[in-house]
Amino acid sequence: GEPRGSPFLFHVTALSFLVFGPSDYAARLIPALAGSALVGLPYLLRSRLGRVGALLVSALLAFSPSYIFFSRTLGGEIIVALGMGAFLFGLLRYGESRSPRHLYIAFAGLALSLVADSEAYTILVIYLSFVPLLLFSSQPAYRGWRDDLLSQPWPRALALCGAIVVLASTGGLLNPRGLQAAIDLFPAWLSQWSGQGPWSYHLSLLLSYEPLVLILGLLGAGFVGRRNLFSAFFVYWFGVSLILYALMEEKSPAAILQMTLPLI
Repeated sequence: GEPRGSPFLFHVTALSFLVFGPSDYAARLIPALAGSALVGLPYLLRSRLGRVGALLVSALLAFSPSYIFFSRTLGGEIIVALGMGAFLFGLLRYGESRSPRHLYIAFAGLALSLVADSEAYTILVIYLSFVPLLLFSSQPAYRGWRDDLLSQPWPRALALCGAIVVLASTGGLLNPRGLQAAIDLFPAWLSQWSGQGPWSYHLSLLLSYEPLVLILGLLGAGFVGRRNLFSAFFVYWFGVSLILYALMEEKSPAAILQMTLPLI
């Protein structure tokens, strides 16, 4: 059949049904694994967050009502959160080490996000809009990015990203029509901008379900937002996401994941 929505989720859920049989457990297995992996992701950023900071971020993710809910729901949004988190981690580590391995991790995460849900494009727009600040940063970790963009690892990373998109969307080339489903996620994202719904929808969700994260995140932004580019990026991410989701006509509850992540 022709997969609709997330082609990656379509195929991995079909595989889960094949292995474990059709059940709620099999249907929710992949989102649950993605949510669990996301909880462990801050540990990889402990060099920036600190060991205690990484544990606190993991704890907030583990007990977040929004992340618990979408980790138990058959949808690609939690996979997007994991994939874009891996994308950010890989880019940050590549900026520090210039190791191609970290760049490949980044683009593998991006590829999974692009075939998981159209929400990936909103986060990608936010990331890309921050690139000019990154390229012209005077901080040592980010110097040389502009000259480095044409170096050998980048074309290889882009090729890896393309290969994963093709393989993940087609179920390992078993269902070629899955690639069209992956491509269709982009116009599906664009269609959300055809009008404007109630601007306060997502803010009300944050106040209702994530008040602790919202308060702590805003307080933290005031203290660390100007400390370095890494901290400023998360403030920027939340602010721009708040604006973008307010402008969208289609209001998806799952957007709370992408708005909560930079606050945590």
